[in-house]
Amino acid sequence: MGYIYGLDPGAASGALAWIDHEGRAIGIDYAAGQDESLPARLAEHFKSADLLVVERILAYAGGRTPPQDLIDLAYSSAIAIGVAGAMGIPVIHVQTSVWKKALGVTKDKNTSIAKACLLFGERQYLASKSKNKKGLVVADHNHAEALLLAYYGYMTGRKTNYELAG
Repeated sequence: MGYIYGLDPGAASGALAWIDHEGRAIGIDYAAGQDESLPARLAEHFKSADLLVVERILAYAGGRTPPQDLIDLAYSSAIAIGVAGAMGIPVIHVQTSVWKKALGVTKDKNTSIAKACLLFGERQYLASKSKNKKGLVVADHNHAEALLLAYYGYMTGRKTNYELAG
């Protein structure tokens, strides 16, 4: 049995996380849209994938996200969906509001970090390379959200046997 992967697409800081079928965190990797090695790395990761959950990118006129960032977000998302599709891996493409509501988190990134720490209790999966003003390593919301997306797939898969979800 393989793993359930979650992808939080990012222009410069996207993340990929995977959990086992018991809901335990296994690993995390960066998945930025500007990374030319992304397709090959995803293909390597997905050799052990049973399911991929990708956050759906939504853009609207007058939004705060710069156009180039939207292109990079779409690139990392499309590459992941394409690689998974070519390998025959089911994909759940879910809107942010849907998975966040299902897991009880809000738009505030700190709620995602707190929920991931509560579920997985493994801060090493959430440690970023950045430090706060006091010099302490801070939790990475991209890692947290990738783990939560994988967990959403775990919960959804247990209910629907990996049928596509809203």
